[in-house]
Amino acid sequence: MLSTLNSTRFVQLRKSIDSLKLQLLPKKFNILGRYTELQVTKTKSFMLLVHAEIEYFIEETVREKAIDSVRKFKEENIISLSVVTLLGFLSKKNQTITETLRAGNTDIKDIQQRLDESLTIFLSTIESNHGIKNKNLLELLLPVGIEESQLDTVWINDMDGFGSDRGLFAHKSGSSYSTIKVINPEDVLSKVENLLIGLRELDNSLLRI
Repeated sequence: MLSTLNSTRFVQLRKSIDSLKLQLLPKKFNILGRYTELQVTKTKSFMLLVHAEIEYFIEETVREKAIDSVRKFKEENIISLSVVTLLGFLSKKNQTITETLRAGNTDIKDIQQRLDESLTIFLSTIESNHGIKNKNLLELLLPVGIEESQLDTVWINDMDGFGSDRGLFAHKSGSSYSTIKVINPEDVLSKVENLLIGLRELDNSLLRI
């Protein structure tokens, strides 16, 4: 994207991850990929905490977008894309709802009631979310107006991979995980930086809705 517009929340995400990097990753990377057990353990902690930071960032960003869109509709009569997609969140007839809204043929109280119901369900979806994989992302992003086609396929795959790696050692002993995959701090940091590029673009898109 040409624009560098980003939210305060994304800036904070960037700062949090930079802080975790300083605390947990080696100051210098080994060109042979050889690291002590302590360094590997700290890298695992880095991955777990970064995963949590990313998950929190996405959840809170879409929560804020949904709540703010509903507020603007009620107080300022602004029909944003997020309002339309939230209404469609409860209905299979999204196009019908869209046309009705644009034409102004639906009673405002009925729209507000359905919008409140949609928002309540969506907020519950956010609360029950546990992950950053493709399925999680679509459940969180589609209702606020981000289309699947807007998401970079490589980035989605990277998010899936990072979520899977995190899940492997979060639910297995250290020894069993080590037999499955070797952890290299430099590779982990590179993956996280790539994820942040996609998250910055997502943040930009959400600001524009």
